[in-house]
Amino acid sequence: MRTILPSGKQPWSRWHHRLHQLLLDDPSLLPQGSGLLIAISGGQDSLALTRLLLDLREQHHWQLQLWHGNHNWRQDAAANAQHLQQLAAQWGLPLTVDCAEPAPKSEAAARQWRYERLQRQAETSSCPLVLTGHTATDRAETLLFHLIRGADLTGLSSLRHTRPLGAGITVVRPLLAFSRADTQACCEQLGLPVWHDSTNADRQFSRNRLRLDVIPELEALNPGATQHLARAAQLLEELEGQHSALEALALEAIRREPGRTDLNRQRWQEQPIELQKRLLHRWVQQTSQQQLSAALTTEIWRQLQKPGRRPPIALSHGWQLQAEACMLKLIPPAASD
Repeated sequence: MRTILPSGKQPWSRWHHRLHQLLLDDPSLLPQGSGLLIAISGGQDSLALTRLLLDLREQHHWQLQLWHGNHNWRQDAAANAQHLQQLAAQWGLPLTVDCAEPAPKSEAAARQWRYERLQRQAETSSCPLVLTGHTATDRAETLLFHLIRGADLTGLSSLRHTRPLGAGITVVRPLLAFSRADTQACCEQLGLPVWHDSTNADRQFSRNRLRLDVIPELEALNPGATQHLARAAQLLEELEGQHSALEALALEAIRREPGRTDLNRQRWQEQPIELQKRLLHRWVQQTSQQQLSAALTTEIWRQLQKPGRRPPIALSHGWQLQAEACMLKLIPPAASD
């Protein structure tokens, strides 16, 4: 006899069991009673995520809301949004649709637009958690994508289970233990109406070339390559977490005085070179809320190797880094005018 979910609408599948067990193992991922804003495209990953969370809602007491972003890239984009509106109504879930005007001109611009709108919607709807349908397959592709771009450890482990999006808002990726084959099988078993995005076959997008050309070649060389890459990304995330905890302690140890943002320059320069760079990157990020690239971090580090007081180093958004004989300090825009 099949176990039926509390809603009575769906049998308890192995996909429900897997996600439910993951959430029991890590209750902090999607805490009981949380407001969840789910980014839904209509593709198999976000559709599987939404259906599973909807079916598990009564056990976890979540409040679910949906968001869909129309990039205006496809002729069928409006039909895609209408399809999701009908599905949301059928499932009894509120859906917000945002349309990009004008259409983003690149993958990076589209991603920035999506997360800006998601943050705004999360704030408006009082949902502290924004959920995306990223899978282990996405994780493997992201690792390769950042690897060929020369990313550092932080970049290589960037597709994590959680990351901050804004004040009090966190992006959560509950399906990172699922593969794209898993979400496809889930949609087929549960009879979910997947909307197939034609842009996923467009090779002008670099991620599509990785997905369509590179990953199949790697799988041909070694079946299971995608799973191994995703596992490597998980290990890198864990390693980055350990490094981050140790760096936080090291950064406190080289502050000029407890509670101040200024650094003791001599103590900083006594650290190993790679640790100097990582502490520099972390210090700028924490103090000015801006992310330095690996190349810019190295360039700033080079400028700081010359002894004595140096001219201020210009950072983005009006911030400056002032190097004095015994101290490194960050000057905010208002103070540097």
